[in-house]
Amino acid sequence: MPSLAAEQAAVSLVRRVTRALNRRVSDLVALLFHHKSAGSLGAVAGFAIAVVFAWKFLRSSPGRPRRSAPKRHPAAANAAIDSAASDAVEPVGDAGKLITQQIVAKRLSGCRKVTCQLLGVVFEEKTPEELQKHATVRPSVVEVLLEISKCCDFYLMETVLDDKSEENALMALESAGLFRTGGLMKEKVLFLQH
Repeated sequence: MPSLAAEQAAVSLVRRVTRALNRRVSDLVALLFHHKSAGSLGAVAGFAIAVVFAWKFLRSSPGRPRRSAPKRHPAAANAAIDSAASDAVEPVGDAGKLITQQIVAKRLSGCRKVTCQLLGVVFEEKTPEELQKHATVRPSVVEVLLEISKCCDFYLMETVLDDKSEENALMALESAGLFRTGGLMKEKVLFLQH
């Protein structure tokens, strides 16, 4: 019951304050309309414009929020990571997957888009010439890439020499399981021919 009484008191206080403000504003508007010189008409117009802008600013538009909050993923909820977990290099088993998930969420918190180079980072090959022959995805990056793709928009980019290099790269990524459901999308692997 005490909370109900406090709530009613708060509602009553808000009503009294709004009535007082309404009286003051109506008195001010009436005063401005009684003195109809050119200066007071400009003051009324300025006051009306100020009221309209204040109303639009204070009124929250459900159709168009001013700024949307960054999306929070379940992985970000577990962001309470100690420093030992954030320095882990080789996670093991289910606990290792959780640690990787937490590390990625912590490092990328707030990021909306991430771009990564293929050569030397995702692939073991370091030059476009090597990519013409074959492409090999580093096994250590597969889990991290999948976790990153869950947290944000993830793009892979590389400069290639020809279409064969593109095919090799896409086949290597696909055979590593990066395009499975919930993973990367082929449309977000971008190539620039040199």
